[in-house]
Amino acid sequence: MIKLDKKDKKILTVLANNSRLQISEISKVIELSRDNVTYRIKRLEKLEAIQNYVPMINFTKLGYRIYHILFIVDEKDENKKKEFIKHLKSHKNTLELLEYSDRWDFEWKLIARSLNDFDQQVTKVMEIFSDIILEKQTLANINNYVSRMFPYKAYDKLILDKKRKKIEKVKEVIKYKYDEKDLKIIKVLSNNSRVSTYQLAEKVKLSADAIRLRIKKIEDCGIIKKFTIIPNLEVLGFNSYTFTVQLSTLDTKNEKKLETFIKDHPYILKAEKVLGTWDLWFNIISSSPKEFHKTIKQIKSEFSNIVKKYDAYLLYKRHYVTAVPKIICK
Repeated sequence: MIKLDKKDKKILTVLANNSRLQISEISKVIELSRDNVTYRIKRLEKLEAIQNYVPMINFTKLGYRIYHILFIVDEKDENKKKEFIKHLKSHKNTLELLEYSDRWDFEWKLIARSLNDFDQQVTKVMEIFSDIILEKQTLANINNYVSRMFPYKAYDKLILDKKRKKIEKVKEVIKYKYDEKDLKIIKVLSNNSRVSTYQLAEKVKLSADAIRLRIKKIEDCGIIKKFTIIPNLEVLGFNSYTFTVQLSTLDTKNEKKLETFIKDHPYILKAEKVLGTWDLWFNIISSSPKEFHKTIKQIKSEFSNIVKKYDAYLLYKRHYVTAVPKIICK
């Protein structure tokens, strides 16, 4: 865990909202010199508070859906367990591989083009590791209520509304047929979304003007929702939890209320409507067990009329996190 002052938190918040902003633009929002901003960003990178700069992708626009699989594995064969982790980390469809300290051992979050495709990917894994997988549970994403890599809502009160408008864009979604060059651009940006237009041009073999136009179109059509950061939340002093909820019902009125509650909550990073054993899937962070307890109580209190059953899993380790799985760029 590292100590951050207000300026560090402002920088993280700005980059979480738009990681492609130039240093000169960030310095105006933060009210620091460009040299000072550059120094602070490099320090945050060195301390691993910032692990990467990435585009946040709307996978449905590329023909994919998100799935979650929870595993319980046999702990007796440590080598086989390491092989299992290595295999899922390198899998072309993997978004995240998380390890828990609770009921479930691992969560494999992946994308697939269809239920058939998903079933094929899972079947292959089950065939290879059938001797150590004791139990699994599958959930399919229906809708994303919110998806954030960073809890900027916990920090954004530090930035005045008039300045926040400069770093947040409201986009009108357009129709656009992406091609192989666009996917190459996304691939390069997934390794570092702060890469300059000219560096992108060299890698993709297009002019800088063509790169700018394509990025704008990819954003405007909704494939890239925003440019953000992958932070090390533990280094920033947060514990992470997965919270699952089973509902008695979810009518239109309660769903709208739920969506508003989720978007306004500072410690709910991701919230999904899912198909499977559970109806809702939350990724929640907290600075203490007390803070997590408070968040859970808020959810239960606000939606006591529809919450039927729930469970929570404490994150032990992030084995792998990416914004753009390898399959996207193949």
